[in-house]
Amino acid sequence: MATDKLNTKLDQWWDVIANLKIDSPQEDWDKFASYTSPESVLYFNGLSQPPARGTAEAVAALKGLLAYWAILERRVLARGVDADGKTAFVNMNNRLTIMGEELDFAEAEVVTFDEEDRIVDYKLYFDPSPVMAIFQKKTAAGSA
Repeated sequence: MATDKLNTKLDQWWDVIANLKIDSPQEDWDKFASYTSPESVLYFNGLSQPPARGTAEAVAALKGLLAYWAILERRVLARGVDADGKTAFVNMNNRLTIMGEELDFAEAEVVTFDEEDRIVDYKLYFDPSPVMAIFQKKTAAGSA
């Protein structure tokens, strides 16, 4: 049962994220934040970048991402929950736009929830090379 509950929460959170824009109304951002613990640590940019800590930083970090990133389709390949029923893991091959270019992008997320089923720890694992290639191409095109 924990598998369904945690993964349903994640699916709902991603539905909220997929509909957010930088200029979304505050109530939409509040809805996004309601899925996270005030003490949350979220690695939206992978573990090689500093995490967003707490609700305000989570909102700011996602707004920063939305300047160049959007999720078009969250495609879950596999999912599960640890034996304690507090950490979900999801393997995905998502369809994204990065700086206006569409990209199929493999990612894995490991998400730990608190006693109130809010996200307290979010770790995203991925190879940044495809994203960096788009940034390099766009930068080169802009400076030519």
